[in-house]
Amino acid sequence: MSTGIGHGLAIPHVRMAGLKRAYMAVGVSRDGIADYGSLDGKPVRIVVLIAAPEGQHELYIRLLAQVTERLKDPAPRAAIVAGEDPAQIYGLLVGEER
Repeated sequence: MSTGIGHGLAIPHVRMAGLKRAYMAVGVSRDGIADYGSLDGKPVRIVVLIAAPEGQHELYIRLLAQVTERLKDPAPRAAIVAGEDPAQIYGLLVGEER
């Protein structure tokens, strides 16, 4: 199943042995990734990668829920795509608009 969940957003996620803590990375494509295979068929503009330690299911689910909750609103998605620097994009993702 594609991790492109629609509305220009993809959230690839994995639980991995050997990780000591969770990691997230964010990628932004202003042009969009047309061949991502998103569920709605639209280009993906924001990719949020989540990697969590194996055995940390609660943390893993909480991170997925927080990202999807924040980005279900079109305003933060649009602001992230228009973001000028990583600190600004981070602030928008975590709700600390800068």
